[in-house]
This record gives sequence, structure tokens and C-alpha cells, in this order.
Amino acid sequence: MKIFLSWHGKRSRAIAEALNDWLHRVIQAVKPFYSPDIEKGAKWSSEIDSALEGTRFGIICLTPDNLESTWIHYEAGALSKTKDAMIWTYLHELTPGDVPQPLGKFQHTVAEKSDTFELLRTINKRLAEVGGEPLTDALLADNFDLFWPKLAERLSAAKSIPLLKLPRKTVEMEMPRDERAILNEILELVRNQERKLSRLDDFSRFPRLSPSKRRVESLLKIEIPEEWSEEDTVTFGRTLAEKLEADVLETDAKADGKSVQLMFHSQRYIDAPNLSRIITDASKVVDPNSSQLSWQHRLI
Repeated sequence: MKIFLSWHGKRSRAIAEALNDWLHRVIQAVKPFYSPDIEKGAKWSSEIDSALEGTRFGIICLTPDNLESTWIHYEAGALSKTKDAMIWTYLHELTPGDVPQPLGKFQHTVAEKSDTFELLRTINKRLAEVGGEPLTDALLADNFDLFWPKLAERLSAAKSIPLLKLPRKTVEMEMPRDERAILNEILELVRNQERKLSRLDDFSRFPRLSPSKRRVESLLKIEIPEEWSEEDTVTFGRTLAEKLEADVLETDAKADGKSVQLMFHSQRYIDAPNLSRIITDASKVVDPNSSQLSWQHRLI
């Protein structure tokens, strides 16, 4: 039984890695797919898409800093296209109420002992649907109790890994759920309006700000090679975000299909030479023979 492990960010990756090592110990018939296990030399994006194709079961490792990850949403959407797919979110330092749509529609599992056991019971029952033989309830409980401490230790260790950014909802945790949801919706509408007003097609008119006035929200326009597919562009965007140690907030393809605009948050200032190197490195993940891409950058 193959289970696709979706992750984005250093903390999420540590949790996916822990589940990858742990799941098949509890239920031997489970075969997790964890993307860093891809063989060196293989085309990374093709391996990911091949693993997603036809996979019925997926676990999405969510942390406070990846709820809006473009790549998390891409993989969740790809998994959802499979008929009778079962997708679970695994929530580390989150509650189900913290998860926005569309991720909120999936079955949630909080990363603690009792809820994780219920997830394993569900997975065990699904084994029969893919030709496997489920464990008895008693054997599943014994295996779980034996190996849970190993997973619990790694889940606890993951808390020390820095987040990509502070959770948007940290200051709202004491508010009632309905009031918090209303304020979140208003905030998102205001932010979207601000982004539309600030997004200009003529990048030559962007003001040159002094380093002291630079902020971490950026708008980046990159010319995409004509031969790249939509899949290549998605892979490039995710890789670029990881190399920038940033969160991509929006991605817009221009009408001619030859350029992409990314709005992102970064925790650090990146000067032009380093930004050029990062863009080139990200493009080579898609095409090792790719030449330097043309780009323009604006700090908002």
C-alpha cells in the first residue's frame, strides 16, 4: 500500500522523514513515498509526478509555516484527482480549526498519540482495498505501542526547527473561532487589494529603494523559456521558494505565457548577484542545460 508523504519547509520535512521511517514498522505492508529518497540522477519533477499518478493515499505534513505553501496545494490537488483517494493532514502544533480551505476539507490528524493511532487504524482497514491483509486490532495496538516512542521523540525534536515565518494566527489564538474567521477573511481581502494596486506591468518604473528601507515582501518577474511546460514552471516555483527560504504568496503567468511573477516573503535581504545565482540554480532543477533567465525584482 503506497502512501505519498507531502511536505514543504524544514520542519515539515523532518516530520515526513520521521513518518517515512516509522509507518512501515507499525504496518509492514505500508510503503511510504518520501521525495528525498529519489535516486540521484533521476529527473526530480518526473519522479514526483510519477509517484502522484494513481496514488490513492496521501499524508500532508502541515506546520504553522506551510499552510499557504504553493507546493503543498499542488500535491494535495494532484492526489485529489485520483478516484476514491484518501488524504489525511498530519498537524504539528496546529489544530483542525487552524487549517484553511481547501486543505480544511481533508481528514485531520493531530500529531499526538491517540489521534495518530486512529490514523493507523484507518490505514490498516484500507489495506484490504489494495489487496493487502489488515493486521488484527490487537497486533496493530501492540506494534503501535512498541514504536510510538520513536515517533514521539522525533516529533518533539521537530519543534526546535525554526519556522519559515511566524504563524499568521499566533495573536488570534484566544479569540472565538467564528470571530477569528471573519477577521481573517477581511484581512485577506485587504491584502489582495493592496497586491493588485502594487502589481505593475512596467518594471522600469519601480522605485530604487535604499537598503535601509527594504522590506521582506518582494515581487519578482522572471522570463520563462518557451519550451517549459506548466509542470516545469510549478517545479521551478517551488524550488525557487525553497532556495530563497521564502513563502510564495502569489504566482501569476502573463498572457503571452513567457513570463511569471512571484510575490514572496523572505526572512532575509538577498542582493542582486545572489538572487541571480539562486534563480539560475532553481532553473537547472528543471533543465540542467538552462541558461541564465532574465528577471526583474522589486521590494515592496
